[in-house]
Amino acid sequence: MRWQCLRRGGIAAPPAFEVERLVVKPNASSASWGVKVVTSWTEARAHAETLFAEGHDAIVEEWAPSVDVAVPVIGDNRNMPWLLPAMMYLPDRTGSLRSYEEKRGLVPTDDDPLVPVEDSHLAIQLESLTRRLLLELWPFDYGRFEYRYDPASGALRFMEVNLSCNLWSRKTISRAARRLGLSHQDLVETIVAHSLARQGLIGEREMEAAA
Repeated sequence: MRWQCLRRGGIAAPPAFEVERLVVKPNASSASWGVKVVTSWTEARAHAETLFAEGHDAIVEEWAPSVDVAVPVIGDNRNMPWLLPAMMYLPDRTGSLRSYEEKRGLVPTDDDPLVPVEDSHLAIQLESLTRRLLLELWPFDYGRFEYRYDPASGALRFMEVNLSCNLWSRKTISRAARRLGLSHQDLVETIVAHSLARQGLIGEREMEAAA
């Protein structure tokens, strides 16, 4: 998505692009904390100034009302990490924004409406883009590479990378691992073992015992 960073202490000037809806968020938001969708620059600037007052730089970007797709990745202690099956988020309400409270499990919610990506062409695109990004970030233990996909046009746009993100058994990474027959316990043990080995804290004998 087109975006622009607004710095504390600077002039909150309108972005150099025009769109019907804007997303305004802290520069280092987690689980959608402080994220707001607005329909005017006046609203966007007001929210950005609130974030400035709380000590954050802000990002303003265009709203992309498409489908969220995530590629979960877990690290390997020697080679490039492993890509788990891509998962698509398909809510009943399209165009809505998941709140911080929903993502953190602070309010009652059903499990995320996740389905595996069955479209082989899309799956190949996701793998190719993710592997290119891996070169910039490796090594790491685990994470999610996230995109916005428009089923009508086939457009695929990069959204963000979340390293060391939510590993809850009801969330994306664990549910993708289940597609490969890995339990949540297997997943966590694998991540921890390869992390320890990559950092030289355990050797081959301990890795074989954990396998």
